[in-house]
Amino acid sequence: MYEYEMSEKLFLDIWEKYECPEEVSDPLTIYNILNDIIVKSKHWIVLDHYSHINFDEVKKVEYDETTGIFKLFWLDNNSFREKRLRHEIDEFEMLIWQMSGYCTYEYIALDINKLRFVKRKNHLYVLMQANMTSEKEMQSKVIGKNEIICVDNCTEELYARYVFWEGDKENLIKVECIANNLPYYVCLIQPKEGIKGTFESKQILLTYTLKEIDKRLKRVGVALKEDIEDRDEIFSKGNTIRNILEYTLKHFCVIRGIEMNIEQKYGHIDLGELRKKIKDIPNINIPQSLVNTANELSHDSGKKYNIENVREFYGDVCELIKQIKDTIWTEENDL
Repeated sequence: MYEYEMSEKLFLDIWEKYECPEEVSDPLTIYNILNDIIVKSKHWIVLDHYSHINFDEVKKVEYDETTGIFKLFWLDNNSFREKRLRHEIDEFEMLIWQMSGYCTYEYIALDINKLRFVKRKNHLYVLMQANMTSEKEMQSKVIGKNEIICVDNCTEELYARYVFWEGDKENLIKVECIANNLPYYVCLIQPKEGIKGTFESKQILLTYTLKEIDKRLKRVGVALKEDIEDRDEIFSKGNTIRNILEYTLKHFCVIRGIEMNIEQKYGHIDLGELRKKIKDIPNINIPQSLVNTANELSHDSGKKYNIENVREFYGDVCELIKQIKDTIWTEENDL
């Protein structure tokens, strides 16, 4: 029997306090929900990352309204640091501190687009979807002018690892940060009671990123049922379909580890480049004609398109996205 602080009921009670939303996108509400869970659980919750990195304790959450960055801390060794500066730290404490590489703080940082709540029986998962932030912008927001020790990009695992000195190096504030700057569901929190493994957490994060694609496609499909005659509106629908396709292809390249320098180039990678990266993968067919149509619908091409043309384009894109999703799940099931 779990104490209330570690129970599934605590998560459900807090969710109910906020009227059981499916999603929350307001930053202050996001902060309040996360803070409520951390404080009322006495920080005994589980944080799982897409990469299988996981932590069985989250000490606190911080939100910077200026940068839009949330930080979830799982390590706080400031007491060791202060004792070291006063020359009062003992050998055992130094040994414990050494195990974390003499870090003062470790946290995950992300610009949260929204929380997604997934309830399976009585177990509530709280998923976090990140906003796209360039690598340069993320480093500026998280590291600032501090001295960098090292940066490791783990793109296919949806994070970069920053280690840096915060402030004057002589003050020994060493920080390790798992930074997330790609626009997918990257991590979740869950109660200790009924805890599932990191593999299941990764499957949930992947599932809901793909569901997000389905939801966006469905929204366009509903709009395309109308008999639209206005040229600008027709081209607008075509451009939206193209954007969804690009998002899907980029996500596929990222999780498959296909190199394309996405941290620096995310908004500048076009369909032609994505097609070259993917065209030789079995069971995924990206015709050049589809790329041409997407380009013509997204630019002032001078081409004439009617609503039937866009509906046909939509059907072709839906089929291509199905091929991509089938490939993803086949590879996941083979692991």
